Amino acid sequence: MDWRVLLVCLILLTSCNDEGNPAVTDLDEDIEREGTSPGAPLCSRGALPKGIVRDQDFLNFPNFGYRGIGRCRGHALLSQRLLYFMRFEPESLREWDCELDALDCQAKLRAKLDSIYNNQIVKIHGYKNLQELSSELALRSVLRSEIISTPHRYSATPILLNPSLPRQPALFKEMKRRVRLNHLTYVALKGEEVGAHGVLIYKLLGANRLCVRDPNIIPEQGVEDCQSFFTLEGDAIFYTRAQRGVSRIMAEIFSDEEVRLNSFRQSLCLARKQGYL
Repeated sequence: MDWRVLLVCLILLTSCNDEGNPAVTDLDEDIEREGTSPGAPLCSRGALPKGIVRDQDFLNFPNFGYRGIGRCRGHALLSQRLLYFMRFEPESLREWDCELDALDCQAKLRAKLDSIYNNQIVKIHGYKNLQELSSELALRSVLRSEIISTPHRYSATPILLNPSLPRQPALFKEMKRRVRLNHLTYVALKGEEVGAHGVLIYKLLGANRLCVRDPNIIPEQGVEDCQSFFTLEGDAIFYTRAQRGVSRIMAEIFSDEEVRLNSFRQSLCLARKQGYL
């Protein structure tokens, strides 16, 4: 399938989708050669601070329909933002009591979300992780409303990639590069078995397995352990979903991800310099 057709399918016809990239950079080759994540000094060259993706920080409810429209894009993008900017302090006293006053608890979470949408790191006192936070029913309703407010139709273009490679292998290489730079990247995909969907990639295992966080799947053991993943076979990307089989897909990263990434990176690198990370 031509990527232009994919673009139309993902943006105009589906409910669960998503500065152009340089085709090839020196950093590409540095990372391939070293085989490791770059350290803090490379922040100015595109890397994010380490430790952003934490195995128990996922929304503890799956993607859901709203007025007939699936919300995987909103679910994934909210997860992405919370992972970047939420930090948990389980030993501290909670700032609210949802059983005593649900409205106060919701208002305080909304205030924290306002800060997060301004790319500010917030501390969540009295909770171990995002899984525990999103299990609180009063707080879950706030998070669900944030997901619903995320547009499911939008305008974006595919990022630029190395034109000497077929599109999917070039994209797979780019996804690996981003994971090694500590990015949590939103990827739009389409496949016969999975439909049109949006997921996050968060880890590289070996040379050919990209771990995926899927809004439709809650990890059974309470920890993300790469049960869902992408692999490259020839010129095709395949998606293995936890207990749901293997599907050939067409994946894409769009320009709106670059806008988010640049905004997140500037804020997080500044926060690290100021000692918040």
